[in-house]
Amino acid sequence: MKRRNNDVTTQTLHNEPKDILLMLQELGDKISFSILKSTIKKCKSVAEISRENNIPLSSVYRKIPDLQNMGIVAIETIVTDASTGKRIAMYRSKIRSVHFHLDENGAKLMFENNNNSSLTERSNNSRSVSTLITV
Repeated sequence: MKRRNNDVTTQTLHNEPKDILLMLQELGDKISFSILKSTIKKCKSVAEISRENNIPLSSVYRKIPDLQNMGIVAIETIVTDASTGKRIAMYRSKIRSVHFHLDENGAKLMFENNNNSSLTERSNNSRSVSTLITV
């Protein structure tokens, strides 16, 4: 369900409570959190993310596909290293912020899109299905 609310576009996604819990668990992971935080303002390579956050390269390489599959990180561009000729993927967070709401009606996980200030909402009590961010 897409609606305008105080000049913010919101979309509601129907999901199982376990999906919301899995998403919260991943967002709470220290490495995932560092990757997302590091790539909000500009796209970065795995090496840059690793160096900036003092995280082993292997850990960043392991987490990036998980975050891509959840739809919250994407390759923004691919650059070619002038000295080696290697292609390097540059990753960017697709979300700017996350909001979690829990009440007697259920749980909602809302994402502020990093590209255009729209809001995507995952809810376990909604009947409509639409998506801005594939999760």
